Amino acid sequence: MILEVYISMKLKCFPNAAAMEIIEYLSSHYPMRPFNLDEQALITEYMKHDKKNRNGQINFVLLSNFGEIALDQQVPQELLSQAFEYYNSNLT
Repeated sequence: MILEVYISMKLKCFPNAAAMEIIEYLSSHYPMRPFNLDEQALITEYMKHDKKNRNGQINFVLLSNFGEIALDQQVPQELLSQAFEYYNSNLT
């Protein structure tokens, strides 16, 4: 979810304050640990098998604001890698 929040900030201008609220909530309720590059590649491979995907593209549901979603959003691999970096940098 944190990766999707980051991607939503980058592609859909999801508000930074709202993103921080979500990240703080998630990190206070769920254990978080860093993902190394091998794990990131494995997770990305698993994501390719999601039912939302079409034509070999990984699709996301992104937020432009609370309650405002954008379906079937394709995300470049570079942005997905940046989202993993963002996740790892926000571990407390």
